[in-house]
Amino acid sequence: MTELKTKKSALVLDKLATIGVTTVGLGVIVAVLGMMIFLAATVLPLSYQEKLQNGFVVGETSGNYSFLKESTAPVILRFKEELLGKCEIEYQDLAQRKNLEHFYLTKSSDGKFLLSLDNKNNLDLICLGGGGSSLLVLEKSNTDSSLRAHLLRLEIEREFLTEEETSSLSAGLTVSLDDNGFALLDNKVYSKPSLVAPVAKLEPKITYQASLEFPNEPEFFRKDSISTYKHKLFTISDTESLFWIEEHTGNVRAAFHLNKTKNQITGVESSVQRTLNLGEFPASIPTSTVVGFGRIEGGEIWQFLQDGRIVRGAINESGNLTILEHPRTVLRVKGFAKISRVVPVYGGTVFFIDGGQGKCAAIDAGYYSRKLPLTANESREMSPLWIENCANLTNEAATLLPSPKARLVLRKSGNKIEGFETTTGRIAIDTDVNELQSQVGRSGVVGNFTLSDFSATGNHVFIRNGNELLQYEVFAPHLEASAKAYFGKVHYEGYDEPSYSWQSTSGSEDFQPKMSFIPLIWGTFKATIFAMLFAAPLGIFAALYSSEFLDRQSRNYIKPMIELMASLPSVVLGFMAAIVIAPWVEENVVSVVLVGICMPFFLYLLGTWFSKYSATHVSLRGLYASRRLLLGMLTGAVVVILFLIKCGELIERTAFGGDLKAFLAGGKGSGAALWGILLTPFVMSILWSIPLKKFKKRFKTMAFVMAPLVSLGIGFLISNTSDLRENLVSTYAQRNTLVISIAMGFAIIPIIYSIAEDALTAVPASLRAASLACGASVWQTTARVVLPTAASGIFSALMVGLGRAIGETMIVVMATGNTAVMTINPFEGLRSLAANIAVELPEAARGGTHYRTLFLSALILFTFTFILNSIAEFLRSRYRTRNKAL
Repeated sequence: MTELKTKKSALVLDKLATIGVTTVGLGVIVAVLGMMIFLAATVLPLSYQEKLQNGFVVGETSGNYSFLKESTAPVILRFKEELLGKCEIEYQDLAQRKNLEHFYLTKSSDGKFLLSLDNKNNLDLICLGGGGSSLLVLEKSNTDSSLRAHLLRLEIEREFLTEEETSSLSAGLTVSLDDNGFALLDNKVYSKPSLVAPVAKLEPKITYQASLEFPNEPEFFRKDSISTYKHKLFTISDTESLFWIEEHTGNVRAAFHLNKTKNQITGVESSVQRTLNLGEFPASIPTSTVVGFGRIEGGEIWQFLQDGRIVRGAINESGNLTILEHPRTVLRVKGFAKISRVVPVYGGTVFFIDGGQGKCAAIDAGYYSRKLPLTANESREMSPLWIENCANLTNEAATLLPSPKARLVLRKSGNKIEGFETTTGRIAIDTDVNELQSQVGRSGVVGNFTLSDFSATGNHVFIRNGNELLQYEVFAPHLEASAKAYFGKVHYEGYDEPSYSWQSTSGSEDFQPKMSFIPLIWGTFKATIFAMLFAAPLGIFAALYSSEFLDRQSRNYIKPMIELMASLPSVVLGFMAAIVIAPWVEENVVSVVLVGICMPFFLYLLGTWFSKYSATHVSLRGLYASRRLLLGMLTGAVVVILFLIKCGELIERTAFGGDLKAFLAGGKGSGAALWGILLTPFVMSILWSIPLKKFKKRFKTMAFVMAPLVSLGIGFLISNTSDLRENLVSTYAQRNTLVISIAMGFAIIPIIYSIAEDALTAVPASLRAASLACGASVWQTTARVVLPTAASGIFSALMVGLGRAIGETMIVVMATGNTAVMTINPFEGLRSLAANIAVELPEAARGGTHYRTLFLSALILFTFTFILNSIAEFLRSRYRTRNKAL
């Protein structure tokens, strides 16, 4: 007997093939794991806990510090309270912790305000600061006892030097710039952020804004009471347009209004000034009860009183300040019997309220300003955006400090600092000040510190502990990122109630990001479900027909043609959907709905008719394999579609006044007709499910006439109690879910058809033969033998199509309008996770919250598909186990 041996070349090729397949397989696994690791690493910083860190001592002084809000230069405003008349502006390099120079505010003989290195004994000025880049300066007259309040603006002009100008600087200055980044020469500060950056000259500039004159010297101007002014006597709000001075122990009040306009063509700014005289404020509101106030968009002014009342005022057309006073209008915050402290939040329309009894909240003053007119003459309660439990302070008033660049409010509570993220109300920062003190080598505190100010960028906060001024970094790179913001209902600014919303960017810097994933997840599954409702029946039944009924020769032509559809690029299908399908559907929307609802029943009727009256045309595989039958069915389907289109046009003219879109928008029409159309398939299915043996033979044919009439009657009864336009289909958008289901269906059908047809064809022919030999018909064999056997393959086809639909991007981008709305209305658009990533990722700043949030949505999409595929594999394995014996 001859021994057969495998050639060495075959063994080598087999080994190489094994190595290649193994390498490629492992490479795919590594690539998928690497993708997950990359997504997780990008998303991980969103979970970092916000905190205060990296502290150091700025200096020891009894003065008041304020960081210049509109400059990146390291400028601190310092006002020494114990030295009457000393207005001091200090340049300081906070990174190097080095003082450079002090400038003093003086006034020249011609009345101009200047900055100088010399105080010039100008002791009649008191700088109150308090408003970022704006300064409120008090000036006592030398001739009488009157007092003027000046509103000034401090700006930093940055001028980059040429190489020749830089080379002319002294050598010592150049070395200082290289070592420290800042230096002083000839009353000028020079900056060099890095070795490769050009040298810039920083020059402070004082601009006069407005003045307000007091007829007599107020009580608070006395030297012995000046040290108490910061938190007790004066408040400044929105100082570019309005400032307000109050004495809480008397009745001295003053306000100044400044309207600025800018010519968009020439760029020239102009202003209209109006001084509000003393005594214009209502005497019924004692100043001792005012705990805070602020100005919102539109010029409206809100005063918050200790007893929980809110007094609103506004600048009228004549320039006068009008105030609604108790008892004409009583406005309160719901759930707050008292208010201990109020500060405005970044954005301009929201106030943070400390109720003083363990409750903190935020109210949207801008929303209620639009909702409650100033002429209202009734008691109202405002619902807060949110209410959160905070530390209950019984023996001290909480110190509140709002960030100038983020929706963050710091609150002193005992020895701790709480940081509230004011969009969702969560406590983002909870830091013990004793731990902060240990960072800078200082002993702990016993509640005697105060929150002083934020830096210009909001990245640093100043804390006053006795005579020490400490600076700490505010580590909150992704403040807007939280579980509630992503998956919970949030009451956003300007909204009537809490909602799920996605609007990540806007043209305004103080825009409130809305980054809820719920509308995107909803849109993803909405598009997927509607697309599968269109594609799954067509794909599965087409596979059944070509596998079990169609003759082999016709199948060999039809299957490659359908599979060729899968090669169509998504962008082409999206373009066709947006340019061709969407406008046509808009013009024939009733007809499209009728075709989708009634076509399955008409196809059944056509099949029954052809089977009965074309029995002579039988091929080798039976009646259903007849090519003449296939041609007749296709011809009948075209005729039925044309008939339904004409019926749709007739229904739209008679029931909806010729325009369904106008009816949905509130126009004239019959709600019963729309209900009838939608209920027809359900009623027809119920009629067909009735046992036919109790009725006549042609009952199913009669159901085609009966079902629409019964549906119309039910619709008439329902329309009298429920308006469908309010509950389901209130609007119509040209690019909507219905268009998506058609376009995406054409992308999914080839995949479902191909995989399902292969699974059906793979069923052993012996099973079919055994069934037919037992007397079963071809359809009975298909339904009860072939389909259960091929169930795992058909299920795989559906899951692959589902995965394609979930991840589809270009069709959704081009044909939905990308509106992140949460409605079941098929006539409205949507926004899916995949489409949102494609649209917004190119515009997202790398490393920012928006950028990482988009990667988080990609991780969510990846997780969805992984879970669905895992479930599909589990069920498919069960089907295989059950059919293993076959």
